[in-house]
Amino acid sequence: MSNSPPIGIITDQDKAMQKAIANVFPTTRHRWCLWHIMKKVPEKLGAFKEYKGIISSLLSAVYDSLSLNVFDEAWHDMMTVYNLWDNVWLNGLYEERYCWVLCYLNDCFWAGMSTTQRSESINAFFDRFVNAKINLKQFVKQYENALRRKVELEWQADKKCFSKKTPCVSRYEIEKQVEKVYTISKFKEFQQEFTALMYCDTINCMGSIYEISESFGQEVTGEVNCIGSKFQFRGILCRHALIVLIRNGVKVLPKMYILARWRRDVRRSYSKVKERYDKICNAFSEVANIVVDDESSYKSVLDWINKALKDLPKQIQCASVETTISPTTGIGEGSCNSNNIEHVINDPGAIHRKGRPPCLRKQSIIRKKSTQKKKTAEKNKVGFRRRCTIILSSA
Repeated sequence: MSNSPPIGIITDQDKAMQKAIANVFPTTRHRWCLWHIMKKVPEKLGAFKEYKGIISSLLSAVYDSLSLNVFDEAWHDMMTVYNLWDNVWLNGLYEERYCWVLCYLNDCFWAGMSTTQRSESINAFFDRFVNAKINLKQFVKQYENALRRKVELEWQADKKCFSKKTPCVSRYEIEKQVEKVYTISKFKEFQQEFTALMYCDTINCMGSIYEISESFGQEVTGEVNCIGSKFQFRGILCRHALIVLIRNGVKVLPKMYILARWRRDVRRSYSKVKERYDKICNAFSEVANIVVDDESSYKSVLDWINKALKDLPKQIQCASVETTISPTTGIGEGSCNSNNIEHVINDPGAIHRKGRPPCLRKQSIIRKKSTQKKKTAEKNKVGFRRRCTIILSSA
């Protein structure tokens, strides 16, 4: 990774990993998987008589707190009302709150992730190609097949992005700008925020400080206000920031708000290598078809290839096998300091890996109750208002 440490790492509550990450990556932000924490709630708090009330207060404190002070106040009220001050597990979680509570982590970019679902999805993808019973040689072959499939899916997604156009819902130039540069899925996420502008209104303005009032007929799942730093967390501007920009005459989003990772014209490194390889192979194939019937042209092309190989930088030649093509046999000969020794790769010893068993993750009971609560609110169309403060910095 060019000696660049990752911005953030998400793991479960493992003390050994926590110490190792702090030692190896001191500048990296480390957080705990929120799913793993919430999964333990029934086991740790299920014996309390007022369990349902505790769950409701805990979910509200974790998911609805938009600032540190609001969370601390909600947590203190929960511990006091239900007399939980002696609970060791909850006290331990509060001491480590900067590792898992959303409002403590929203100042860092996580691409919208608060759990290890990305790792789980990669595991599920490779599980279709490899398993614990294959040997090392089969693994290498299947790993190549998995990467090839990954490249194919990337190409299909690119083709869809460039051939399909998602209609805009407004005449604002900002929406047209984002539609042109972002992938379809990311533009739809941005469009959800953009269409929610109708619920927002500026109720107070003092210089460059704006107070935005947000009113809904029903609750919006995953809605994060400006003080929750949605752009820093998800990489998408929230509706409150958008309405302030529009009402200040901004027609095109500044470049700082267009992240390269969401752009449709980004080429992934693994697909670039495959694309270059295919182009070179196709070009050599066309040349071979032309010169194969003429002895003079055949030798001339082989001499040119051998000369081109010698002119390559030495580090590139040693990075791969250095091959010289014989004009008489047409077969590659030689290698870079290999001494023609055949290396035998043996299977490593089997070990039991740490972590969850290889099965599909089930949704936690806490998350199911939270989702059901939101669905009930949508059915009842409970109206509510939220406010946030935006500071517009000068250029």
